[in-house]
This record gives sequence, C-alpha cells and structure tokens, in this order.
Amino acid sequence: MRKFKLLLLILLMPMLLFYFSAQGQKKITPNTVKTPIGFAISNPLSENPIITDVELQTEEFYMNRHRDRILDPNITPPDFSSMPEDPNEQTKQGWIDNGTKALNLNFAGQNSGSYPPDCNGTVGPNHYFQVVNTTYAIYNKSGTLVAGPSALNSIFDSGLPGAGCNDGDPIVLWDEHANRWFYSEFSLCGSNDYMLIAVSTSSDPTGTWYSWSYDVDDTPDYMKFGIWQDGYYMATNTGN
Repeated sequence: MRKFKLLLLILLMPMLLFYFSAQGQKKITPNTVKTPIGFAISNPLSENPIITDVELQTEEFYMNRHRDRILDPNITPPDFSSMPEDPNEQTKQGWIDNGTKALNLNFAGQNSGSYPPDCNGTVGPNHYFQVVNTTYAIYNKSGTLVAGPSALNSIFDSGLPGAGCNDGDPIVLWDEHANRWFYSEFSLCGSNDYMLIAVSTSSDPTGTWYSWSYDVDDTPDYMKFGIWQDGYYMATNTGN
C-alpha cells in the first residue's frame, strides 16, 4: 500500500507543479492600444541634403517642458557616513589583460551645436550610424562618410505627421534579429506631440526607410528601446 501511495505521489507531482506554476504567473495586458496615425517610405538617406553648418540651439534643453529638471534647493544629499557597508562595493579598479589588442579604427564623428547633444550611435555589419542633436551621419567600417550629415527628421517622409519638426533626442539601434536598422525621435514643435519611428527597408542604412508617426500624450522624453524577437519595446519619462 505504501509503495502504491509513493508511486501515485510521484505521478501527481509534475501535474501539481505545473498547476501551481500556472497559478503564480500573472498575465500582463496593455491598458491602451494605439496604432500609428501615419505611415510612409522615405527617400534614400544618401540623397538627403547635407548640413554643413550646425546652428547653436541652446533652447533644446528647455523645450521639453519638464520642470523637474530644475534642482530643488530643499533636497540635500544623504549622510553616506552613517550608511551600512556594502559587501559588493568595488573598492579598486579592475584589470583585464588585453594582450596585443588595440583599436581597429579611430575617426572623428559629428559635432553638435545643441545642448544637450544627446549623442547616440550603433554598429551594424558594414556601417556605423551616429546621431546627435540634430543631425545624423553614416560611416562605413573604414571611417568614410557615406551619408549625411543631414537633419534627423529627414529620415522620415516629410508628409508624416510631426516630421516637420527636427526636435532630436535620437535613438538608433541595429536589429540583429531582422537585419534592420531602427531609429526614433520625438516631435514637439507643433500643437501636438508625436513619437516618430523608422525601420530601414534593408540592411543598408543609406537606403529607404519605413516610417511611422504615433500620437502620444505629453512629452515622451528620455525614450529607451529594447529589441526582442517579437517586437520593439519602448519606455519613456512621460509627465502627467
């Protein structure tokens, strides 16, 4: 009888584990689902007008309308001397033996007359794509400029809602799952705020791009993107 009970318990354990595991999983669903209000395919980026003189734009820092960027004089730093010791604190610099490794290539990228410049860039199989406020430039792996510097918003079709603004906060990524380039920036200069997103139509960033415009609430600031097999995931610092 004991052997029978033990055998029955062994057979039931996988089922019980699956049941409790399923009970512990919480399904997350979005509160709001939005679709783009505009879609278009851009011209090849290699054909966009070249910008030779970037005008100083100090107003970019203030245009986001985020008053929390102003320091609160009533906030003081904590008293670190009274804090408990962190056993995981790194107290000395790490050291890695790189042997004879050295930089493969070192070349000057773009300058920016904006404050902050919001520098960003990524490497693909054959290109390096650099963005700053408010221009982009594309280089090959030899450091030769192959497209740009051109206005950031020229990555999008000019007829797309919000594409008339060149407001910056650019993010560019290489999607190794799809062999495509990803780019985004916000649009704030009009009466409405937009998030502009573009994906290259091929692995060549100097070619044409699919572009979308999303109507968003308030300023979608400090956006960060993650690439996954099933989509692109965005997080922003959005005010109320």
